[in-house]
Amino acid sequence: GVEAAFMSTTTDRKVAMHYSGVGGGAESEGGLRTVFLYLVGERSLGADVAWLSQFEGEKEMLFGPMTHMQMVGKPRVEEGGVSVITVRPTVSQRSRTLEQVERGRCEGLLQLGASLVSDVRFCVRNHAVSELCKDLVERQGVAVTEEVEGRDASAYNDNVTYRDTVLRLIDVSEEGRKAVAERVREEGVGRRHRGDREGALEHLRKA
Repeated sequence: GVEAAFMSTTTDRKVAMHYSGVGGGAESEGGLRTVFLYLVGERSLGADVAWLSQFEGEKEMLFGPMTHMQMVGKPRVEEGGVSVITVRPTVSQRSRTLEQVERGRCEGLLQLGASLVSDVRFCVRNHAVSELCKDLVERQGVAVTEEVEGRDASAYNDNVTYRDTVLRLIDVSEEGRKAVAERVREEGVGRRHRGDREGALEHLRKA
């Protein structure tokens, strides 16, 4: 089923049992006492609101509207006649975990770095010097990855660190382009010294 409104739960079994009516805690005496046992995961955590609740001792966890609940297994009856139904809640299929949110900027930087390396690789391929500069492109890819993953992902939630890393990635990319140009130029000079005038001119033009 789906709960359309906010859904209040607790991490304290005694509180849940009290509200079910065990020990005279429920308002509806004589009714069927039922407790839902939630199997939560990283995509289905509620919000701990005990710190702002009038009843902090109830250890309340609040789930947002439209929480989907899937029953797991069969209901069982425990001591005191309480029916326990196990369910697995899903807050949102598209919700990101806290870890994913925290790594968001880090992943973005890795994608930026990969894009910059791809630009250099395209330039190398376009000038038909892929084999000549293969090691340089691979080295740049490693440098970009190390630059980003050298810090904890949460560090990039600081705007200054994030900005500085973006600028550093651009610098690494420019360094890679210069290294490729220098490699091609050296190849041209080497060919000229070996008497390959046509090959030398071709590589010097590319540089």
